[in-house]
Amino acid sequence: MNIHIIRDNLVNADVYADLLAILQRSPGPMNFIAGEDMAVHERGFEEGEIVNYDQIIPLDFAYLCSFSEPIVQPWEIAYTWDDLFSMCIEYRAKKGLPDADSVILLTEYGNEMNWFGSAQEGANNFFIQTSQWSRFFGNNVEQRLPLAYEVAAWLLRKRMFDSWSDANALLHDKPIGCMNDFCRDKNEVTLKIRTGDVCPECLNQLQKRDVNPTIVRQAFHIMDHVRSGLTWKQRTDFLKQASRLEVRGPLMKLFLLDSGGLEVRLNPLERALYHLLLERPEGIELNRLDAERNQLLIYYSQFATQGNASAHERTVEALCNLQENARFITLSRIKRKFTEALGEELARHYIPENNGAGVYRIPLDREFVFRT
Repeated sequence: MNIHIIRDNLVNADVYADLLAILQRSPGPMNFIAGEDMAVHERGFEEGEIVNYDQIIPLDFAYLCSFSEPIVQPWEIAYTWDDLFSMCIEYRAKKGLPDADSVILLTEYGNEMNWFGSAQEGANNFFIQTSQWSRFFGNNVEQRLPLAYEVAAWLLRKRMFDSWSDANALLHDKPIGCMNDFCRDKNEVTLKIRTGDVCPECLNQLQKRDVNPTIVRQAFHIMDHVRSGLTWKQRTDFLKQASRLEVRGPLMKLFLLDSGGLEVRLNPLERALYHLLLERPEGIELNRLDAERNQLLIYYSQFATQGNASAHERTVEALCNLQENARFITLSRIKRKFTEALGEELARHYIPENNGAGVYRIPLDREFVFRT
């Protein structure tokens, strides 16, 4: 069972990769496949305006739009559902996909009913809005988590109903922490995603529809992963506790286990320097980095997939050269990537810090480091 995840070209590449990582690690029959970028804005679709972002428009309301002020951000632009679904249809035709395959468009743009996402009647096409999740979960939210929930939820909903009239009968206008809470007030979405639950009535509907239990199990696995990641984030913001850091595979990539397995994507040179510091709890004097050249070269040659031995040596030599700023630039990029992943407060556990005498060390307790 193939699900193709495509995105408009404004969706952040790292968010897209992190979302796919969650989906592809979930065990079950749903096979999540990376698709191509689609330039939604270049299609010339008619554009409406989101008047009140916090309110979802019910299906039985007429859609009204106005242009009282210039529209600046993608999420302020409202495309029709039909236009968004047409991107999925276009992708199907381009790739010759069978009707049984699902296509999910991730888009930064808003939509005419101001929903978080939707499914097309009579076809396995979906869209999910990727923007504005920080509005509901705070500025440090990892977008991949609510997006993964939305993917799992829409794939289940599609199997529960034949039409939107059928769905309306079971959607909960008053939120109860179920996947099918309508969330007329969009701020209510936090309850159902943090709960990650399906009420008995909706479970019964899944059973009535004879939905494949392995699909349901896989969707629940994704939802549980999201709930766990959001819970850890919330508690960690309060407790200031570090996540376990997994060093995975021969490329020694870095994953934050308690943050839903989020990968901190360091390039090969950044990773080489980071692992050198990670194996030296006492720290390293950066002005004497040349003394560590051999170990840095071993790491970099292990991680770099491009270039020959001579090119690797030149890169490491530039990193160690006191006449250049490559080592500080590399440290700065490491800091930025951990901060973007965790927020400034939690990132401090992982970011190499200067003791004031030019010795840099990673403060993380090495009991939190696991190698697989």
